[in-house]
Amino acid sequence: MSGLAELHFLRPWWLLALLPGALLIWSLWRRRGDVAWRRVIAPHLLPHLLAGEDGATGRLRPMHLLGVFWLLGVIALAGPSWQRELAPFAEERAALVIALHLGPSMLAEDIQPSRLERAVHKIRDLLALRPDTRTALIAYAGSAHMVMPFTSDARLIEEFAAQLSPELMPRPGNAGGRALA
Repeated sequence: MSGLAELHFLRPWWLLALLPGALLIWSLWRRRGDVAWRRVIAPHLLPHLLAGEDGATGRLRPMHLLGVFWLLGVIALAGPSWQRELAPFAEERAALVIALHLGPSMLAEDIQPSRLERAVHKIRDLLALRPDTRTALIAYAGSAHMVMPFTSDARLIEEFAAQLSPELMPRPGNAGGRALA
C-alpha cells in the first residue's frame, strides 16, 4: 500500500484530457455506427464487416480499444512517478559569487567580533546552507580581486575568507562596481 501512496503525477493537468475521451466513447456507444452502413452494404456482407451484436462474435469492439489507448496515452502524458524530484528551476544549483568589502571600516569593533570576522561567519553559514554549490570569492576595496575562482569545496572558500584583511588590498576605497564586473 505504501508504494501506491507514493504515486503522483509530474504533469497532473494532462488528466483533464480524460474528459473529452470519456465524452467521445460515450457518444460512440450511444449512437450505433452500423445504422448508416446498413443502407449502403449488402445485407449478406453486413455480419462479416460489422463488429458488435450483429457482427463478429468477439466482445472487444474498436470503441473499447479507443478507450483503452486514450486512457493509457493520457496517463503516460501525465507522467506517473513514485519518486519526487524537484523541478530543475526550483533547485538552488546556480553558481554563487561572494564579494567581500575589505575596507578599513571592516576592522571596526563596534560589534563583537569585528565586522570582518562576522562577515567570514556569515560566509561559512551561507556555504553550509548550499552544499556542493559552485562558489567564487572576490575581495574589493579600491580595486577588485578574484580570491578564489569557482569551486565546490566550501572549506577552501572558508580558509581563504578567514585569511583576508584590509592590509592585503593595494588601494583603499569602495569599488563595489568593479567587484560586480
